[in-house]
Amino acid sequence: MAKGYAAERPSGELKEIEYDLGPLAADQVEIAVEHCGICRSDLSMMDNECGVTEYPFVPGHEIVGVVGAVPGRLSVEIFPMLIGQKSISASPLGSPATTAQMLDFAARHDIRPVVETFPFPRVNEAMERLREGKPRYRIVLTR
Repeated sequence: MAKGYAAERPSGELKEIEYDLGPLAADQVEIAVEHCGICRSDLSMMDNECGVTEYPFVPGHEIVGVVGAVPGRLSVEIFPMLIGQKSISASPLGSPATTAQMLDFAARHDIRPVVETFPFPRVNEAMERLREGKPRYRIVLTR
């Protein structure tokens, strides 16, 4: 069973839900989410500002988690990565080389992210801070 916090209607309070995603397909993996970023785009979707949101709606993206079940062979050789405690990531903002340069620059100049964290059960408080425009600059929900 999957768990999450979902809104039942536009601007609705997020309530904990459990739902069955069905069996994993051969090209899917199960991930236990440990951290999840939320931002203004989640509020926009939760409030159905573009008229495309389906409810119940579970906000959040940019997750960090632990890979659980792997029912079939994936195109990425996952098991050597797991043994070596490697990770997979992607960014629409730049190539891996550009991202590495940016991270190296940040490390050299001691630039660190400004992040507010909330435990998952306080998701409504976190969303209210977003609604009021108070976070500086990122909110991350944590297990």
